[in-house]
Amino acid sequence: MSAQTDGSSHDHIGLMVLPWVSLFPGSMLPLYIFEPRYRDMLADSLRENRMIGIAHSTDDTTCDPLASLGVIRACVANPDGTSNLVLQGLARIRLSNITTTPYPQADYHILPEPEDSTEDHEDLHLRILSISIRKLVKGQLAPESFEDYLVALRDASAFTDAVSAAFVGDPIRRREILLERDIHRRLKLLLNFLENEPTPEIEGPGMEA
Repeated sequence: MSAQTDGSSHDHIGLMVLPWVSLFPGSMLPLYIFEPRYRDMLADSLRENRMIGIAHSTDDTTCDPLASLGVIRACVANPDGTSNLVLQGLARIRLSNITTTPYPQADYHILPEPEDSTEDHEDLHLRILSISIRKLVKGQLAPESFEDYLVALRDASAFTDAVSAAFVGDPIRRREILLERDIHRRLKLLLNFLENEPTPEIEGPGMEA
């Protein structure tokens, strides 16, 4: 795999290369680790800083330099050597110096989020919030007290990430929103998806374990 090097990063992490998997800051991603290379990566991460990058690639030769940084919040080792873990998204990152041996890894630097508030995008924020509440009322699954959390959330970037993680199921649209650096355009992308995506009919609340 290769990626353009920008020379500005000194931090280093192991990577899980998962096509079309997007980890938004603040969201949780359950993972099942079974490949030997990722078992080694996980062991190193647990010994060091518990950080893992989630990267995107559609083939075996390239890797998108824009990725996500996550921290391991929980990890359970299974008797057969596999592991189940929960990764919490921390930030958008840019990768450089990507290598594949003994497992995918890279240097990285964190991309700062725009310093913004919902007041700068009040109309978009309110329209997205209204659609989100309607989805919750109709029974769409979300974390407990998610509606109260969204209503109280004033940071536009965090708000957009939370709604995208909860309600955008299409992997291509999720990645498009994840990669958008401009917060106003990010909000518009999210609103466009929500307005054109029907809320699924759900018989009742519940979640498979």
